[in-house]
Amino acid sequence: MNAIHWLRTKQEESELIFWLSIVSYDKDDRSFNNRAYFIYLILFFSIWLFAMLTFLAQSGAAVLNIINVKDPVSAATFLEILILGIWNLLALRQSLKRSPISFSEQDAEWLCSMPVDRRAVVMRWFILPWLKSALLIWLSTIVIGFSVAEVAMAGSHGASSMAGYFGYGLRAWIDVIPVQLTLFSAQWILGVLRLQKDVERRWLRLPVMIFSSLVLFLFLTYAAGHGPDLGFNALALVQAGFGGNNLFLSMIVNWSLAIFLIGMLYWVSGSFNLARAAQETKGIGTLEKMSQFGLTSYTDELKVRHRLGVSHAPSRIPKLKGDGALIWKELIQISRSLDFASIFNWIAILILPIAMIFIPDLGSRVFSIAFWSIQLGKLSVKRLRNDLACWQLTKQLPVSHKSLIVLDLSPGYLAAFFLCTVGFIIVAFITKSTNMGSLLLIPGIVAGVVGMAAFDVIRRSKSSYLLNGFAPQISAVGYVMGMLTAVIPVILQSVLSGFLNLILPFVTSLILGYLSFIIAIHSYKNIDKPQET
Repeated sequence: MNAIHWLRTKQEESELIFWLSIVSYDKDDRSFNNRAYFIYLILFFSIWLFAMLTFLAQSGAAVLNIINVKDPVSAATFLEILILGIWNLLALRQSLKRSPISFSEQDAEWLCSMPVDRRAVVMRWFILPWLKSALLIWLSTIVIGFSVAEVAMAGSHGASSMAGYFGYGLRAWIDVIPVQLTLFSAQWILGVLRLQKDVERRWLRLPVMIFSSLVLFLFLTYAAGHGPDLGFNALALVQAGFGGNNLFLSMIVNWSLAIFLIGMLYWVSGSFNLARAAQETKGIGTLEKMSQFGLTSYTDELKVRHRLGVSHAPSRIPKLKGDGALIWKELIQISRSLDFASIFNWIAILILPIAMIFIPDLGSRVFSIAFWSIQLGKLSVKRLRNDLACWQLTKQLPVSHKSLIVLDLSPGYLAAFFLCTVGFIIVAFITKSTNMGSLLLIPGIVAGVVGMAAFDVIRRSKSSYLLNGFAPQISAVGYVMGMLTAVIPVILQSVLSGFLNLILPFVTSLILGYLSFIIAIHSYKNIDKPQET
């Protein structure tokens, strides 16, 4: 056990050193200045995090009012169960598909081939993944708690307001800790049960996912107030964190469930197949390290190769010529790269209609749209960067560079246009009103962000660099230009009134979007030009 603890501690220290290096902190430096800097980091990030969470609480309060304007506690409970349920379903699917315990290649070679205590390995490897998964759940729960405070303390200001925010957030956080721990333990229990000695229980996936989905649907039904009367509050264990009664009793029950499931995890881990787990997670640690150091393109390529495997059937190549061949290529790439992670990344595009309708403050709206433009820029040029990285083949294709760029950018543009339109329809259904001016901005704004992202990638691409198999990422200049094409029409819409409020922002967005595509296509001609010295 001591050797296992020592090995895992070294791995955790390596992970910690990476994150501390981002803020230039050296944990081995014992000087007074370094310790003072550490205290400064704690104070700075504490204040920054509190400010960001309270800022998000304003939008969260609007969401709670939409869910249940009369009872913010019930609305918060519904939203918390929805977040926990979706996260749990995705994590369960992953645990039943691949071992929840990820081993490095060194672990697979030395640790997993030795007669070590399986229980000690599982329980020691449990801590860090739990903390990583819990962090986002904790932050989202605190935001929901702050949102309840925003509704309950409307109109209050000063120190009492800050103390109230802190109290609501703290109450929600301490209540969700054992709930999230219980769910995470259940995920690991099922993942460990699937790999027992020489038995691999693949049949567990379907019944577990069906049962979990039904339980989530049942809890959401009760949270929405449509469930039958059972004589007791089935949501009390979650609701207590947002202002319900008996928080102390709920904590006792929640922690009892968490401890019980941790004990079950310890019990079922005695026959866990470490060798099989190492085979399933081979290369996962390497991919995580590469992602940390920004090698996202190569990481995505390795993930696709891992998914396809050597047994994948060859694609059927139709008899299409010219642009038709490029369209077929796009369809194949989209089908092979579609997974939960990519879908989740695209969900962030829905923030545009939410920001333009539910955030009345212009500064907050511009900030949200800037975040949206960064996310869209990264997603939209993925296909273009892949083709540029294969420059030897791309250059020889019998198609015009205009067709190549348009077809590479079309999937991202159409996906963003569709999601934003659906978002506006949902918002219009909820608010029972239509903001036609904002809806008209979608085609031009999306085109401007996508075109500027492509222009920035192409202008920084040189054939001597592309021949090595790497295409440049979007630079800060590209992000800023994309933000401007999205923000300028929104600002015009906010400051103008009457007929100009509808026409001028719309025309401006279309002009900026069109020019973005034109300069992206024109810059492609400069790839083969030698750099000036």
